[in-house]
Amino acid sequence: MSNSGSIGDFFQSFIQTVGVTPSALSTQSGFSAANVLDWQNPLYRYQSNATSPDQTLLLDLGASPPSYVGIYLEGLNFAACTWQANATDVWTSPSFAQSITVSVDPVTSLRRGIFFFNAAHTTQSYRYTRLLIAAGTARDDGANFKVAKFFPLVSAREVINRGEIIQTRQRPVLTNEFPAGRKEILRQGEQFVTLELPWQWMWNVALDAATDEKSTMLALATDPDTPVVICRDLNRPTEAYIMRNEANFGLSSEGVGARMPLVYRQVS
Repeated sequence: MSNSGSIGDFFQSFIQTVGVTPSALSTQSGFSAANVLDWQNPLYRYQSNATSPDQTLLLDLGASPPSYVGIYLEGLNFAACTWQANATDVWTSPSFAQSITVSVDPVTSLRRGIFFFNAAHTTQSYRYTRLLIAAGTARDDGANFKVAKFFPLVSAREVINRGEIIQTRQRPVLTNEFPAGRKEILRQGEQFVTLELPWQWMWNVALDAATDEKSTMLALATDPDTPVVICRDLNRPTEAYIMRNEANFGLSSEGVGARMPLVYRQVS
């Protein structure tokens, strides 16, 4: 669906981890390249043991690679790199190469973002995709290069934004209140984002109706154990998060319209 104007389309994608093998030019002990696929542990990361020469972090998607629209990156301590993709693990002249800038998400203060092969967000099926990180470009959080998460984005959906999306940033804390009114507040973990989508959409009760968004909305209503990458506004690709749907499936029909609330909570 085309972009609706000043507000960019809502984006959701599954992540590919099965059949993917990460590797790196150099690896610091305890910070394996495999950590970039561990979506359930946001604090796990890959870390190089050098920043010179240029470093690489590669994903091998297997002999039958999936079709994917691009990649998701999170938790980097460098601002720029070259994203490459190729059918073979020979990089003299890769089929795809693009310089990318990984900006800091203003909501969570981490470098993250989604990146596409092209403006139309059509898919490619390159077996190998990698990050080429220029020597000496680590900017913050230590001397060695760090990448927390690196996934291919598969089975993507884009939907024109509806009237209301509620984004909330939360910080887990433990609060002790004393009789005199004094409070002790202790941080208990990293901050996270939730999204609430109380969406209304076109639904026609007739079978195979020409105007019926039911299939699109059902595709967004993922199971609570399934990780997805969500970006509520593709004009802000740095505000993309690994999330899970927390809402029970519910459908309220109203003539030719319907409501289906969705609630997503950030995993990392």
